[in-house]
Amino acid sequence: MGFVITGILILAYIVELIEKSKVPKSYYRWMLISSIAPILVTLFFSFIYKGQFDWLNTF
Repeated sequence: MGFVITGILILAYIVELIEKSKVPKSYYRWMLISSIAPILVTLFFSFIYKGQFDWLNTF
């Protein structure tokens, strides 16, 4: 999910460089936060489980 949001963010930023719009800067901040959040959650769980995600195979 984070990669999709990052792709949309990059595309929106490129379009903004080409043609200015009335999109507030807070949009870009929220998109950046939305793309970083899944990465932070992944790192957190990786740290807690020490990289062992064997519990995913039980489902």
